[in-house]
Amino acid sequence: MIQLNLEQAVFTACLWEATARKAGNVHRYRDFDDLTYLDFVQSAHAIAPVIANMVDAPIGETVLECIKATRRVVNTNTNLGIVLLLVPLSKVEIFESEYLWKLLSATTVQDAENVYQAIRLASPGGMGKVEDQDVAKPPTLNLQAVMQMASDRDGVAAQYHEGCNFISVIGASGFFTGWLAQGLTMEQSILELQLIFLGVGDTLIRRKVGKERENEIARKAYELSMSDLQSAANRLRYRELDAYLRSEGNRLNPGTTADLITASLFVWLRTNKVDLTIPFTWTEYSN
Repeated sequence: MIQLNLEQAVFTACLWEATARKAGNVHRYRDFDDLTYLDFVQSAHAIAPVIANMVDAPIGETVLECIKATRRVVNTNTNLGIVLLLVPLSKVEIFESEYLWKLLSATTVQDAENVYQAIRLASPGGMGKVEDQDVAKPPTLNLQAVMQMASDRDGVAAQYHEGCNFISVIGASGFFTGWLAQGLTMEQSILELQLIFLGVGDTLIRRKVGKERENEIARKAYELSMSDLQSAANRLRYRELDAYLRSEGNRLNPGTTADLITASLFVWLRTNKVDLTIPFTWTEYSN
């Protein structure tokens, strides 16, 4: 059992999330036309040392440097949401709301400007335009404020709401301890967490295909999250959900959910000693 350092925790969280065979996402056996598993691995390698080396730097500057590092190794957006979540979490030693609130409330307009530059560089899909504090224009509010303004349309931005919504990610990290104690593998635990987050809704799906479709997918995920994925029947239902999420290319890709999973894994890795020799793969899912 070892305690991972910051760089190791960032890389491992990103790698485990990308590797697990989650419904609708890129993983080690499935790519999109414009986004591959290797892209995610290279991106994890790119940002881990940046986050570790800039732990005392402002949030906005760190986010921007992470996206610059990512762009040097891939040509598409692999990790903007991940970076926006991991950077604040990497700058607190105690994962509680008061510490995150203190950190985020101290952000500046320059932090917001740097994050806006990072967003433009990453060029994520489905952003759209807004009248106030649009990313195409210079911000006039601090980072926490502009993220709060976007919280109703972006699940990652919503985590910045008073620093408290990060607690949902932090709380979710505890699920891994329980699931692993029950004998689940890390991959199975990640799939279980995907259903929990996706059952609440995924704002990337909403921005691409609308609220009605987002709710439809959320209902499917919620119903499965209330079941036992270890049964053959429910594993089949999970595969059917996977097929549905891939039925329109990557339009139904639950990308926000994936970002939240990565953040949850990061918190778990930072707060637990880890046996990296234990099996990762859920062999029953292959049957």
